[in-house]
Amino acid sequence: MPLAAVVQGRKWSELRGKRMPEPQKFFIGISDFFSVLLPGAVFAFSLGLLSGWIRLEALPHLEAESWIAFVVGSYVLGHVLSLFASSFDRGYDGLRSPLAGDPGTSVSWVRRKLVIPAATVVVGRDAAKCLEAARAICDRDMAAVRRGGELPLNVFQWARARLVLGHPTAAALVIRTEADSKLFRSLMLVALLVGAWGAYLGRMVVLLTAGLAWVIAAWCYAHFRSKAITQAYRFVIVLEGREGETARAPASPTPE
Repeated sequence: MPLAAVVQGRKWSELRGKRMPEPQKFFIGISDFFSVLLPGAVFAFSLGLLSGWIRLEALPHLEAESWIAFVVGSYVLGHVLSLFASSFDRGYDGLRSPLAGDPGTSVSWVRRKLVIPAATVVVGRDAAKCLEAARAICDRDMAAVRRGGELPLNVFQWARARLVLGHPTAAALVIRTEADSKLFRSLMLVALLVGAWGAYLGRMVVLLTAGLAWVIAAWCYAHFRSKAITQAYRFVIVLEGREGETARAPASPTPE
């Protein structure tokens, strides 16, 4: 038998005997890169250019130790940015909350004509329906825990936890989309800080560019966060339907 055939057969047998890598492990690494390392690198590079610490003509001549220090510093700085940028979630939740109200209750003219249409454009038209369906499932599953008081988590946190515990592939997709939202959330804070630094230095071009970057980052943040939340709700709704069909399916007769 040719040696190539033996090697190929050995590789094939090894692949057949091993499990494929779990997708959630790969996506967690991607999540760290997009939500932590990349915003920290953008902020550090922007401040370096504005302050004169970094020169573009010197970048090709930097040694490996300098790049390693930059990556480590960007990673630490990215965690700090993510910590403070998480306050933007309150503004998003406030924009999303009008869609979660009871449709039967009366609302003011401003809320009906301005707030709800704006929230619908940013969050999506089907967000309220997905939230209502997911909340009904959450209330049913967590009824025993809720007897002692309010749950220490919201519907999205419950849906994501359910996917992580029982359906890691679906959870990986939600985590990946959530990482995109965290990226732009941190970039919103980066744009604010860079714009403030540019205004302090008297560079109006930097201030205007940072303002435009903030608007774009805010829109992308709202888009991806809404996508991650609605995606988690849809997964839970579909899984609930499949489990219901399985429960309603007639049992196969046992052979005598």
